[in-house]
Amino acid sequence: MSQKTQAKPLSAKAIEAMKPNCNVRTDTGENTGLRVSCGATGIKTFIYRYSSPVTHKLVQIKIGNFPQISLSEARVKLQELKQLRQLGRCPATELKEEKQHQKQVQLEPLETKLTVKDLIELYLIERIEDRKGKDGKIIAGARKKKGQIEVRRMLEADVIRVLGERMAHEVNIT
Repeated sequence: MSQKTQAKPLSAKAIEAMKPNCNVRTDTGENTGLRVSCGATGIKTFIYRYSSPVTHKLVQIKIGNFPQISLSEARVKLQELKQLRQLGRCPATELKEEKQHQKQVQLEPLETKLTVKDLIELYLIERIEDRKGKDGKIIAGARKKKGQIEVRRMLEADVIRVLGERMAHEVNIT
């Protein structure tokens, strides 16, 4: 006669012990819907998985990464998201709309304030050169180190020297 094992709530020790690409662990009780997955790189991510009250589809939203967010902080955030859902609102949809709005608000004032020098610096930092991500890991740039140095040198010597102080929206290439 087989007995059904009782599901255990998540613990910080269990999350720390998770290996890359292991199964997703779920929380129990009042924290149902909280999941932890460990990707191939070993980053453990808290996720809230639920049925959307708007679309009635299964949706998930990222809460954060462990250990930057502790298990107790993830559970608090989970309860906030559950309250939104009980009000008939979809947290994932609202987050997408908020990000879209933030992006649009950031782009509008930048258009009129950026000089050519600022625009090139932004391009070099965001696209060409190596940089640190939000989780602290280094994200490789579009070019190798030697190429990064050469692109910076070329743009500073040519473009910035000639057009650097002009407003970017005023420059017209003809």
